Amino acid sequence: MAAANENQWREFWQRLGADGSPLPPWQRLHTAYTESWRAYHNLDHIGHCLAELAAVRQLADDPIALEAAVWFHDVIYDTRRKDNEERSAGLADVILQDAGKPNNFRGYVHTLILATKHESQPTSSDTRLWRTLIYLFSAKVQNATPNLSSKFAANTRGCRTQISRRAGRRF
Repeated sequence: MAAANENQWREFWQRLGADGSPLPPWQRLHTAYTESWRAYHNLDHIGHCLAELAAVRQLADDPIALEAAVWFHDVIYDTRRKDNEERSAGLADVILQDAGKPNNFRGYVHTLILATKHESQPTSSDTRLWRTLIYLFSAKVQNATPNLSSKFAANTRGCRTQISRRAGRRF
C-alpha cells in the first residue's frame, strides 16, 4: 500500500466541501506524519487506513467523517503522553472549523478519533466500523493471528460479520 499523499488530501478536501485552500492543513499534517522518529504512526499508516476504509466505505453512515478521522487520528503522537487522541481530535476540530464544517460534523469526527482509545463501547455503527478497521489494520500490520483478544472480538464481532457479508470480504 502506498503512503497517503497530497493528491489524496486534496481529493478528500474536495469531498469534504471544505472552505479555503487544502494546502495549509496538508502541510501541517505532512509535517506531523513525517517526523523522523515516527516508525508507525506516519503517512504509510494513513495510506493503509485509507485503503481499508475504501474497501468498506459503502457501509458507513458518514464516510466523509470516517475519512476525516483516518486523516487526523494519529496526527499528534508523543510516546511520553497519554492524551494523543484528545490532542489529535482538537487539531482536527480547529482545521475542520477553519474549513467551515459545522459543529455536529466536527463533534462526530472528534468522537470517532477518541474511539481509537478503546475506553468505551461504540455508540454508533460508524464508531463500530471505524474501531473494527483500526483493529483489523493493526492486526495485519503486526502479523497478528486470527485469534484476536476477547475484548476485540466482543466489541467488533457484529461489525466484522456485517462487513464480510456486505463487502464480500472475510476477516
